[in-house]
Amino acid sequence: MSVRQVIDFIRKERKRIWLIEPDEVKRLLKTTGTFDQTCTVVLYAESETRQMADFLYCLRDAAKREAVMLDSLRATTRNLLDLMAAKWEGSYHLSDTLRVIKEAAFALDKKMNKDDYNALVEELLLYIGRLNFWIEVHIPWYEIIGTFEWVVHGK
Repeated sequence: MSVRQVIDFIRKERKRIWLIEPDEVKRLLKTTGTFDQTCTVVLYAESETRQMADFLYCLRDAAKREAVMLDSLRATTRNLLDLMAAKWEGSYHLSDTLRVIKEAAFALDKKMNKDDYNALVEELLLYIGRLNFWIEVHIPWYEIIGTFEWVVHGK
């Protein structure tokens, strides 16, 4: 796929998950980790998708600066995507998201200008941010906080 085709692909995937929870999140909620429980898997997936969105936000912001070299941005972004794809592949079974990430990573190897880079990172940021939303809504924060306070502090 060309860079423009990858951007369009990510946009299409983002629109697909914008209003309807993706099936891969439903699968994630059934994925077990250590001690045959799902809690830490979901908590880590929420944390890492939020962290990736934060990194993409910073990279998008850095791209607005004239002094920042496009090749450096592309290499840094590619390293981030490769790292997250490797971590998520065996842990979270987010197959649709992995395809989005891998297509974005391959696009970073193609010839592009800063406008292309910005459009790619923007779409990826929106996609990952929305994925994070869908994961986060399943976390019972109030109960987790209450349990933590009771166990750790006896409250």
